[in-house]
Amino acid sequence: VTGHGFYSGLIVAMAKSCLITQLQIDSSVESVMGAVNRIVNLTGPNWLFMTVCYALLDRRTQTLTYANAGHNAPYHYHRQTNELTFLKPTTFPVGIYDDVSYTAEACTWHPGDMLIFYSDGVVEAENSTGELFEDARLEACIRENIHLPAPDIKQTILERVYEFTQGVPQQDDI
Repeated sequence: VTGHGFYSGLIVAMAKSCLITQLQIDSSVESVMGAVNRIVNLTGPNWLFMTVCYALLDRRTQTLTYANAGHNAPYHYHRQTNELTFLKPTTFPVGIYDDVSYTAEACTWHPGDMLIFYSDGVVEAENSTGELFEDARLEACIRENIHLPAPDIKQTILERVYEFTQGVPQQDDI
């Protein structure tokens, strides 16, 4: 969400409530993204927008369907090929325009594949000299630890960020 504070927190809470409700009605990527866009657009101030990546996994058809509205591109690890790719952004953040149709993208999903979602606070974490953690360090950490279970990969990423920042207070959530 743009910024921090009252409006940002309120919009996140409303978007989460909208998501939970919409999942009970129609969990398709297009419907969920449209509903979240409407709530952010209608309730937030004009300057507020939110990045969202919503993905659905159908194990039966081995298909991952998603829309990425301006969020940091999640990593998709393909176990069969040992390849690490991105779920590229598919559109602009939610809340900018009131009547938008979101189109889902699809890719193949195999047993053992993994998605790694992260916030901009990870790659924008700064150390005492103002150097950013950046995508290259995150990708290297993922590659070095992709053999671990997902919770351990998450913990390792957080540890690497904290080691890098050496206790410097951060401007964003990690």
